[in-house]
Amino acid sequence: MKKHIPNLFFACIVMLFPLHTLADTSGEQSAKTISPNNGTAQKQGWIEEQGKRYYYENNVPVKGWLDLNGSKFYLHPETGVMQTGWIKNGSAWYYLANNGVMQTGWVKDGSAWYYLANNGVMQTGWMKDENVWYYLADSGAMQTGWIKDGSAWYYLTGSGAMQTSWVKDRGVWYYLNANGAWIPNTAADNLSTVWDSDQLILVTTNGYNTVNSNIMTFEKINGKWNEILNVKGYIGKTGFAVNKREGDLKSPRGKYTIGTAFGRYGNPGTKLPFRDITNKDTIISNSNSSLYNTWQQSGSGGMNIPAFDYGFVINYNTEERIPGKGSGILFHVTDMYTLGCTGTSKEYVISILKWLDPSKKPIIIQTPESELSYY
Repeated sequence: MKKHIPNLFFACIVMLFPLHTLADTSGEQSAKTISPNNGTAQKQGWIEEQGKRYYYENNVPVKGWLDLNGSKFYLHPETGVMQTGWIKNGSAWYYLANNGVMQTGWVKDGSAWYYLANNGVMQTGWMKDENVWYYLADSGAMQTGWIKDGSAWYYLTGSGAMQTSWVKDRGVWYYLNANGAWIPNTAADNLSTVWDSDQLILVTTNGYNTVNSNIMTFEKINGKWNEILNVKGYIGKTGFAVNKREGDLKSPRGKYTIGTAFGRYGNPGTKLPFRDITNKDTIISNSNSSLYNTWQQSGSGGMNIPAFDYGFVINYNTEERIPGKGSGILFHVTDMYTLGCTGTSKEYVISILKWLDPSKKPIIIQTPESELSYY
C-alpha cells in the first residue's frame, strides 16, 4: 500500500532552511542564501545580524574597504561590521553616511561643514573649490570670520569664502590683498592730502632738532597704500625747518613733488628724467643771482662727489625761486647728516629711483611724526 507523506513534513523542511534577505539601497547588493550540494546555507551580500550590518562573500564577511557598484563602504578590519560617521584609516579621516556610503565634497556634520576630496579624505588648511578659497581647521571644520595663518590675517564670509579687496566688518573697513592677506593701515592711510598720488615717500623724525629720520615708501594699489620700503635715513645738520633759509643747514618740512633724477654713473633704471653729473654741474645758491636755485654748468662745478652718485631733486622752491628761501634741496646718497638735503645709503637710493614712476605722480612728505596730521 502506497504511503502519503503529510504536508507537515514539507513545512518542517522549509523551516530548517530560512532565507534572510535585506532590501536594496543605493550602491548595495541584496543578500542571498546559496544552498550547495551538502545542504549547508551560504551567506552572500548584505546581511544584518544582531542589529549590525555585514557584507559577505562566499560565507566570509568582507573587512576593510568595499567598492560596490560605484560606492565605497568601510567594514571594520576585525569584525567586518559596516561603519558609519567619521572613521580614521591610516592617517586620513573619512565620513560615511548612515547607509555606510563614503562621502565626497561638502558634508555638514552638526553645525560644521567639512570638505572631502574625491578619494574621500577629509581636507585641512587652504582648499580651493570652484575658484573660491576656503580654510579648514585641523579638525577639518570650515572656518568663517577672521583667521590667522602664519603671520597673516584673512577674512572668510559666513559661507567660508575668502575675501579680497575692501571688506567692512563691524563698521570698520579693512583691505585684503589679492592673496586674501590683510594689509594693516599704514602711516600713509591716515593722510588726507595724498589721494591724487599713487606713490609716496614719507620722511619722518621724532622732532625738529634731530638728524636721524625714517624713510618709508608707499604705493597705492586698489585704493590702498602698501608699504614698499622702510629704512633709516638722515636730514639736515640742524634738523627740520618750518621756514627754511639759505645756509641754515635745515631740511624743509612740507610736501613736495619730485623732479629730475641724477647720477655720476649713468641711469640706474629710473623712469624719471635723468641727468648725468659732470665736473661742471652745480646748483646756484647765490640769492642775488637771477639763476638762483637753478641747475647750471660752470667752471667751478662742485657736484661730482660721492654724495651725488645717485639721487633726485626735491622740488622745493624750484618754481618761485624766492631768494634766500633755500636752494639745492636734493635726495641723495649719505651715511650722515646733510647740509639741508635728505638721504640714505646708496643701495636704497638706487632702489627708490628704480621704483619711482612719474605716471603715478610721486610726492615726498618731510615732517616730524607729531605733525603727520597736517598732511
